Amino acid sequence: MSARPRWGIVLNPIHPAARSRVRALCALLDHRGIAWELALTTPVRPGAAQAARLAARGVQALAVVGGDGTLRACAQGLLGCGEDAAAAAPPPSAPEAPGAAPQPVLVPIPTGTANLFAGALGITRRTPLEALLAAPVRRVDAGHAELTRGRGDDHRETRIFLTAAGMGHDARTITRIRRRTAIRGLGHAGARWLAYPLAGVPLLGAAPFAARVRWEAAVGAGEETRVRAWSLLAGLGPGLPAPLRAFPGRADDGALDLLACCPRTSPVGRWADWAAVAASALPGRGAGGPALRGQHSRAGESPERAGDAAAARGTGAHPLRRARARTVVVEPLTPQPVQLDGEAVSGIVRLRAEALPGALRAAAPRIR
Repeated sequence: MSARPRWGIVLNPIHPAARSRVRALCALLDHRGIAWELALTTPVRPGAAQAARLAARGVQALAVVGGDGTLRACAQGLLGCGEDAAAAAPPPSAPEAPGAAPQPVLVPIPTGTANLFAGALGITRRTPLEALLAAPVRRVDAGHAELTRGRGDDHRETRIFLTAAGMGHDARTITRIRRRTAIRGLGHAGARWLAYPLAGVPLLGAAPFAARVRWEAAVGAGEETRVRAWSLLAGLGPGLPAPLRAFPGRADDGALDLLACCPRTSPVGRWADWAAVAASALPGRGAGGPALRGQHSRAGESPERAGDAAAARGTGAHPLRRARARTVVVEPLTPQPVQLDGEAVSGIVRLRAEALPGALRAAAPRIR
């Protein structure tokens, strides 16, 4: 009988570099006398079940060899939040109950396109495996998303995200990328990154959608506003590869960064606003944009009369609006697509996102 594994490894075999990284990791673990067990993902089993099974086996560390989607699925398995669970209760902020076995340490080994969660922990595709084995273990945040497609619990599902939950045209951009299966044949990470702006350019002039947005920085301290936005995002950590930054927060600060992207729709104003959006992500700009302002939440109101935030803000004002929150609820006037760490879901009529402070233990050389 094989020894009880100390390390579990979840591999997404679709990425060209993944198999060589796994071979190198297994050789390193063998050299150090560390027992391991390998599980491969499939299109119908993207990692949650494999992570949960390995955690139940008592592994001390869980290496995830793949991209952001594979990491998100494995985090769901570790936190007990399955994609098929209907209206499941949010996982607790501190996932380890007294007397329970410690949660395995999540060890990202990025081989995907964006690798945003790994980057937020100071891990890149070039990080040596030896450095990952020696990296400090830190508590980092996760996000809990409740997605509603219609009325009743049968139309509600819960998922975990690690980088961002976005509604609107950024999710449509993700869908366009997924349809272009040729992206998977691009071997160089920089070439794969080009697919994101190329897919998004045709949508830059798309009409905004109306939505009611409510957020709480603390229990009972809620604000509400109505917007017409190109996209609404709730993010954890920087949200872009270093040194760029979409959100001002860190991966361990216990909060969501709410971002409303509201560019003008006129041809001249549109390009000026998108230039300002791009500039806000540059180093030293601090993920710019003024605060999103609202009034005290009033339940039961309709977003039908949502004002056009892009037009109402005035000529020359910044197209981004920001807020810090523990929970965010977005209710669009018409069903919208949502993306969670690059995985798109269509037809959503309500998105509730919540920060789960310190929900995961992860190898993290440097928190961004």
